[in-house]
Amino acid sequence: VVSTQSTGVFSKLLFVSGTFVSFDILQSAALLQVISTQLVCSAVLYVMLYQPLNVLRTLSKQNLIKVLFNGAWYGCTMLLWGTGLRLVGPIRAVLLFDHHETI
Repeated sequence: VVSTQSTGVFSKLLFVSGTFVSFDILQSAALLQVISTQLVCSAVLYVMLYQPLNVLRTLSKQNLIKVLFNGAWYGCTMLLWGTGLRLVGPIRAVLLFDHHETI
């Protein structure tokens, strides 16, 4: 049985390593290119794992608009996060993410 604490440590380790890798990639590539590549890879993985195409046929127009708005909001958030990561570096970005409630 995996404890909740070890799962939290593992997820935090993945987040920190992903932040450092993203920072290294941002040093050599354009921000929009990196974010677009991350979103496309995530979308392909999501489609392969969950096969949501059958659900799209049953979504109402109002729910489809909410899904598209949420995707656009997430894309803007990723652009802001990437800009902040490029400006302050990976260590400060991780610290800001962990303590954003107190700032």
